[in-house]
Amino acid sequence: MNVTDETANSVVDDRETCNVLVVDDDLDILECYKMLFEYEGYCIETAATPFDAIAKARERRFMLAILDFTLPDMKGDALAVKLLETNSSMKLIFISGYNEAKNNIMSMGLNTKFYMKPIDPESLLAAARSFFSEAHVYDGIEPTMTHVAG
Repeated sequence: MNVTDETANSVVDDRETCNVLVVDDDLDILECYKMLFEYEGYCIETAATPFDAIAKARERRFMLAILDFTLPDMKGDALAVKLLETNSSMKLIFISGYNEAKNNIMSMGLNTKFYMKPIDPESLLAAARSFFSEAHVYDGIEPTMTHVAG
């Protein structure tokens, strides 16, 4: 039996423009977000450090970054500035367990969303969907179809 992918080029192209980068120093949270977004058909990358996130953003164009505000070596607002240098149209969602982080984020004047931890997974997905629907690219995302050829 051969397993083949039947992904149309247009779907691959849409997925390339719909990449999601998740940055959090908690590896369990990263794994949960990765599973959640992959299940919904998103192409997702994770980074446990700000420097890893910046390196990945230089290699690949992300449409959305989901950032923990309190990270080792760099706060989320400073990381956001660096990520936006790689792609000025990247949308941002911040997540934090600290309420004062919201004031820092909102004072930046960026088109962002802010959520307090713990966040309901459906709320996070809804926020991502709203950004992608604003960019008119979400509708083209479909999971890769695989079938078994006899």
